[in-house]
Amino acid sequence: VAIAGGVFTAWAIFNHSNIKVNLRFLEMIFITPKLHRLHHQYKTSQKNLGTIFTFWDRLRGSFCQKDIDREDLLGNGETNYPQGWINQFIEPLKQQLKINNPVPKLQE
Repeated sequence: VAIAGGVFTAWAIFNHSNIKVNLRFLEMIFITPKLHRLHHQYKTSQKNLGTIFTFWDRLRGSFCQKDIDREDLLGNGETNYPQGWINQFIEPLKQQLKINNPVPKLQE
């Protein structure tokens, strides 16, 4: 159970990473980051609901395999969220510091 849980957790973390890797050869069987990213898009939010295997979505008719453009990365397309692995760890901290410590406005 521990091994299965570890594999499941690792795959879920991998699928939620905002990295670009070409794993098209795995998409016949496995949900990849690209396929899962489609699930987080507004237009295809009811597609690719599986966590590991694509055959559940194929059986249900909710499988989607379209190409993703740059503006289709996670988010609303208006935000230039960093694509680097380290930068993606730092960005939430930067945003949190801006929210918790806003720059005081100067009074005129």
